Amino acid sequence: MPRDDDEDPSAPLDLGPEPARRVYPAPSAPAAAPKAPDALRWGVCGVVHTAAELAAAPGSVGVVRYVTSGVTYTAPPPADRWRSVPSEPGRYELPWDGDPAAARTLRHLRADLDRAARGNLLSDGHPLLRELDAVAAGLAAVAARLHRDRWGLGIVQPDNVVLRGREPVLVDLGFAWKGAFGSPPWDDSPGRPDWLDPLGPSAALWDQPPARQQFADPQSGVFPPTDPAADVRTLGRLFAWLIAGQTGRTLPEVGGPGGPPPAWRVVKDAADGRIASADALAARLRESPLSEYFAPPPLADDPAPRPATGGRNWLTPAALAAVLLMAVAGGGYYYLRGDKGGTTGGNGEPQPPAPGDPAEFDQAAGEFDKALAGNDRPGMWAALKKLLAAAPPEKQAEADARRAKAVDDWAAELTAAVAVGGDPARRFEAAGRFAELETQLKAVTDARPATDPAQREKEEQCLALVAEYARQFGPPR
Repeated sequence: MPRDDDEDPSAPLDLGPEPARRVYPAPSAPAAAPKAPDALRWGVCGVVHTAAELAAAPGSVGVVRYVTSGVTYTAPPPADRWRSVPSEPGRYELPWDGDPAAARTLRHLRADLDRAARGNLLSDGHPLLRELDAVAAGLAAVAARLHRDRWGLGIVQPDNVVLRGREPVLVDLGFAWKGAFGSPPWDDSPGRPDWLDPLGPSAALWDQPPARQQFADPQSGVFPPTDPAADVRTLGRLFAWLIAGQTGRTLPEVGGPGGPPPAWRVVKDAADGRIASADALAARLRESPLSEYFAPPPLADDPAPRPATGGRNWLTPAALAAVLLMAVAGGGYYYLRGDKGGTTGGNGEPQPPAPGDPAEFDQAAGEFDKALAGNDRPGMWAALKKLLAAAPPEKQAEADARRAKAVDDWAAELTAAVAVGGDPARRFEAAGRFAELETQLKAVTDARPATDPAQREKEEQCLALVAEYARQFGPPR
């Protein structure tokens, strides 16, 4: 197997700044097997990993790891345990069902979820969603099992949670660096591995420094055992990274109608210490699985329940985009709100434009054309408002044509914002774009409604759609 993450600077973690990595010499050991494409990075205790050795042994398939001097191992309560090899100091073997090189980590799962979300492929029953829920439930169950024996999760982080099918395996559990130099906490020891750095890339997951977090065994006698409630907070932060890319000890609030998605409430409650135990976390996940985070936001304030998953009937971004295309094409009448902006007469029709200034119109029209060609959208909308206000009757057709161009460009921007909103990690970015688009179009429709009825209807529908998106995604952060 490939070398550990602490040896692989080409694959930095996402959880904070990546410190410089040192390579520690391995004890006498066979050469590592060649790396496979997108190869798995095991743990952070070991130095060399090979997959070929056990695969060549009759009736045995597993993983081999070699650890540096100063690293000790205590077998944890769960079934997955490394076995020492007395004839080779520093060598440990982990039996594995199937090909170890085909295993995945939480980092692989998150990458798959990101690609699926960007492609708008997630739906009820999607295999990735089923895997996500099984992994989350499995981690809560492992934590509960460990806590019953007064163990902790140890150095749990995305690259150390390896997926065997949908079963999470904590491959670093039980390994601890007791130091070859000095005494605890070894903060100034020249032999301390980089992954024990208090400012390391995964440190935000844990309530205590990594040098203490690694001691999951209650009998280690080096530091007090980890509080089970702290492990629940760690799982909440880990789940927040897995579904939304959010990192840090304190998670943000997520807006939207009726509050945040139920799955985010579970994650944030866990990270904030409002879930007391791993068993309680498992119960909350059964009620609101992590997969619900990836469902589209609700259109209605009181939607009907989904019979399949207990979720909600939500109109997907793709469906709303189809409505948008109808509006842009000028077909159909789809109202999401009853109010219509603009200045109208007593019969509901726009009042005729006041006499304008041809010279001022020509100047504003030139500014509009230049901004449109230069992809300067703020400048384009500012120039459009000026030329509409200055358009004399004889220039009205030119004003209408430029207005139609601006709205077509606006509709393309809305479609792009919808695609951004399909990625949960970019939800707040999408909220900002929807708010900006709503402000742009509303400023023009309020200043002067379109004279052409079809264009006016198109703008009203577009404005209704973006207002609904802005409501769903909440205020930008």
